[in-house]
This record gives sequence, structure tokens and C-alpha cells, in this order.
Amino acid sequence: MKFLFFDYAFVRGQWQQNVRMAVQGGVILSLDVGVAVDGAEHIRGMAIPAMANVHSHAFQRGFAGLAEYKPAGQSDFWSWRKAMYSFAAQMTPQHMQAIAAQVYLECLIAGYSHVGEFHYLHNAHLGQQSEMMQALFNAADEVGIGLTFLPVHYQTAGFDGGVLLPEQRGFSLSLDEMESLRESAAEISSDKHVIGHCFHSLRAVPADHMQDVMQSIKAGEPVHIHIAEQKLEVDDCLSATGKRPVEWLFENVSVDENWCLIHATHMDKSEISAAASSGAVLGICPTTEANLGDGIFPLADYLAAGGSIAIGSDSNVCNNPAEELRLLEYSQRLNETRRTVACTETSPHVGTTLWTRAAKGGYKALGVNAGEIVVGARADIVVLEADHPVLVAKPLEHIFDSLIFASGEGAVKHVMVAGEWRVRAGRHDKYSEITQRFGATMRNLLS
Repeated sequence: MKFLFFDYAFVRGQWQQNVRMAVQGGVILSLDVGVAVDGAEHIRGMAIPAMANVHSHAFQRGFAGLAEYKPAGQSDFWSWRKAMYSFAAQMTPQHMQAIAAQVYLECLIAGYSHVGEFHYLHNAHLGQQSEMMQALFNAADEVGIGLTFLPVHYQTAGFDGGVLLPEQRGFSLSLDEMESLRESAAEISSDKHVIGHCFHSLRAVPADHMQDVMQSIKAGEPVHIHIAEQKLEVDDCLSATGKRPVEWLFENVSVDENWCLIHATHMDKSEISAAASSGAVLGICPTTEANLGDGIFPLADYLAAGGSIAIGSDSNVCNNPAEELRLLEYSQRLNETRRTVACTETSPHVGTTLWTRAAKGGYKALGVNAGEIVVGARADIVVLEADHPVLVAKPLEHIFDSLIFASGEGAVKHVMVAGEWRVRAGRHDKYSEITQRFGATMRNLLS
């Protein structure tokens, strides 16, 4: 057992001073407030719940910045996807591990302690399903971040059930191959990792295949899906089924609190109501959605309906949770031409509302008992530097606001994952090793 003492900590949803915490087996065993150090390790700064990254395609970090130009013809999500496929075709397990380690390192240093890896680069046609999966676990273990492994079902090229394009064939596994992959993942997974289920999208997974998979899902296992990201996706779904994507999903599948709907950018009022009342978490990826021109998530209406949210880095053009949350709120303000959208009468501070809701919803969607500093939760904690320029002398009620909206680069001081310090004073023990290997990998890929 270890004992920690924090000058300030956001405990049970409130700021408290002089907090003594006992941690055993990676879990918070006890919390006492307004007490003395009494031999505990004194951690100077302000402790808050770490953040969950609910949605990552790690390999796309290597592609970031390579599609920021206008090609001949159209320039949209689909042209970006074509260029991304070309990059993805080069991935080997060695490339994957090097890039994923860089992503997870950046995430950890910025305040994420657990990541959901939405993994469809199975490379089945090369017989490397297990190797590609192993690369992700190796990267997470090297960095010390928690991983929810989400192996993706990807069967068709569109709502019409078309045969996969040549560049998509490496994404597809049969039901038997997927079960074998999941068994292999379970064998190598550590106690801080989770294995979930994942459907790429309605256009990529036929209804009968989805129903077959649903029969194998056990109670409490996370289930993720891309949905309603692009307007064209909505139009195609309407044309093929007569229903909008979120509408179709709720009418044909039992969606509950174990589900995470990624993006859900384009929902009408009835879909917003259905999603919010289901208990499912909606995984919003503001930076990627802005980068791809997806649209703006209807946050105000969804929160008003009582919905749960999470954030994800998706294409990994940004791996900083504060930046994701800032863009989430700013996009709402621009869209609605008003300020302070993500707040309520009982939670008037936008930063506090965003961080606490996204943390709680994110860990829930990843199958992890964390996201709050409470007894029984996994000890995933971020300590902020109290003397950082954007935080120094700020009243406690403005700390989350300042972290998110005052561009607090470097404000994260320490990061703990499952009771172990992985980042101290803003540094990671393997920073140089991981970044150098990433650099060598990128030189190899882009040569």
C-alpha cells in the first residue's frame, strides 16, 4: 500500500485541501480530507481525475499533416480517406508499434491515462493479425498507459453490401478469425487493459453480421461504432434503409450503457433523445471532426437531454485533452453565437463541466472504473502545476476553466496510471527512446 498527500484535489466532485489517499493494487482504498501528511508522499500541486481517450487510430499520427492540401477534383473526407489508405498500406507491425508508442506517450504527458484503440489494420491478407495487435499492446505497456483494445469488424464497402476495395481488404476478418484474435489479446492483456467489441460503421458491417456478433458479447463489455460522421453517410443510409444511421441503430440493435457511439455528428431531435436516454456514451473527436469537415456535434441539445459524453483523439492530429475540450466548446459558441454553452445552473463553470463529464463518460465507455477521485476507483490521476502561468493564484473554481481555455501547455506536472507514476515533472522515462524510434520509422515510411 502507498500513501499520497495532495495540497489540493478534486475529490467526489469538489475541491478539497490537504487530501491523504491510500492506494493498493492500483485502486484508491481510502480518502481523508483536511488532514496532516502523516508520513505520506507529499505531492505538491492540484490533483484532478485523469482523462480517457475514447477513440484513437494510432497509425494515423504518422499521416498527420500529409493531407493538408487540395488535390485535383474534390477535397473532402473521402479524398482524405483515399490518401490515408495509401499510407496505411505501408504499415508493418514494427511501424505500428513505433507510431503507437509515440501517440500513447503524447497522450500520457498531456493528461490521458487510458486510450481506446479502434483497430482495423488487421492486415489479414498478410497473415499479421496477431502481430499488429501485439504491437499495440507492446506500445501501451512500454509507455505505461491503459489500453482498451477494440478490434474492428469491417466487411463491406458500403450500404449496398459491395465487395471491399483492394485497399480495404486488410481490414476484414471473419467471425472465427475475430474470435481467435480476441483470444490472443486476452492472453497477452495485463490487468490494466480491457478488450471490447467494435463495428466500423453501418456501411461496413451488414445487419446479419452485426446480429451474429451481438450474440457473443458478454454483459459489461464495451461496444463501439463509428456513426453519422458525414452528411453523405446519412444520405446513403436513408437511401439504403429509409432510416437515418442513429435511428436505424436504435431500431435494430439493443443499445445500452455499454455502447459508445463515435462522432454521431448528424442527429435529429428524436435521435438525440434516443441516444441520451439509452445510457450510451457519445465519443466526440472535435479536432479530427474539424480537420475533416465533418460538422458540429449538437452538444447543447444532447447535454440538455441528459446525455453522456467522452472525447477522443481519433486521427491523432492533436493528443491533448484540454485542446479537444476547448475546441468542443468553441465550435458550439461559433455555431450558436453565444458563450458558455457546456454548463448548467448546478455546474456553471464550463471547464469543470466538460472535464468531469468527459472523464466520467470516457472511462465508462472504455470499461474502466475511473474518471473520478473516489474510493474504489482506479487511481488514474493528473497533478497540475499550481505555479504554472495559467493557473497561478487562480481561485480553485476556475482551475478547470483556466486549464482548458487559457492554453495551459505544460500545466500537467505528474500523471498516475493504476497507482503508478508514469509522468513526473512533465517527463517520461522513455521519452527520448520512443521519440527517436518514431523519427527513424517516419524516415523509413516517407523515404
